[in-house]
Formats: sequence, structure tokens, C-alpha cells
Amino acid sequence: MAELGLRPIEVNYLQVLFDPITKEHYWHCTYIKKAGNGATEPRRIEPLPLIDRDGKEIQWNLLERFSSNLLPLPEKVDGEAAGTYLKRRQSWKDLKEVMRKTQGSNITCYSFRKYYALRCHLKLIDSGSASLSMGHSIEAHHRNYPYSKKSTTTNAFKAARERALI
Repeated sequence: MAELGLRPIEVNYLQVLFDPITKEHYWHCTYIKKAGNGATEPRRIEPLPLIDRDGKEIQWNLLERFSSNLLPLPEKVDGEAAGTYLKRRQSWKDLKEVMRKTQGSNITCYSFRKYYALRCHLKLIDSGSASLSMGHSIEAHHRNYPYSKKSTTTNAFKAARERALI
């Protein structure tokens, strides 16, 4: 969920497909979420690996492990099942406590998805691309992940101007 920005239920709908043009395998999600504004489409999912405390990308090799049936997943995953699984892990309990003490916030299994959106923002991935990979509209993305602030807006335009000089 963290590397792919998935809703817990989408774990049940993951596939690995092959792109004949790029000759690469990629993540695909067939889950269709129905909402007031319509429904999501099955989609390609772009992984965004996490970074460890030393600033190095964490290499879980999820796509390869999943393709080789080396990544055992529960039969049915949803928000409740994911939450129960996490609540039983000491590392999750420790992280929840750290977040409560340092930021006054509570984390849930959907925090993985929120962190994916934040990493997209920090890596300057446009919200349209992030929302397509996450399977929601750009409006839903902006409503649920409001990372634009005066400071980030100023920095985004400054970076764009610097890129224009290259």
C-alpha cells in the first residue's frame, strides 16, 4: 500500500501486466471505485519506493516477488483487515505513538496512501499524474491532499524558472 499508494481493498485487484512497447512489466489495478462523480477506471499504477533514514531507496522488489508468487497476500484485504493486521504489529504501535507525540496526529492504514501522495508532491510529480496513478479525479486529489501552500507554491515557481534557464 505504501509503495503503490493503494487503498487497502485494491490489494485484492492487483495484476502485473506486460507492455509490448516498452518491454516492461508494470502494476495494474482492476478495482473500480464508484463515487458520486462516477467511477474510477482500471489503471496502471506507478510505484514510488520509500526512502530509509539514510536517504536510500528501499528495494522491496515487490513487482518481481508478486509475479513469482513470492509475495503472499491475504485472501481478502479491506480497510478493516489491514487495520487489524497493523494494530497487531509492535512496529505499528511504536510508530503510532511517535506520530501522536511528535505531530499530534493519528495514523491509519490510509496513511500509506496519504504518504504516497505527499511523496509525489515532494518529487514534483504533477497532481494530474499522481491522481491517475492513485485512481481518483484531480479534484479529489486536491481536496484530500492539499499540499499547496504559499511556501510550496513559491518554491515550485522558483524551480520552474531555474529549469527554464537550462
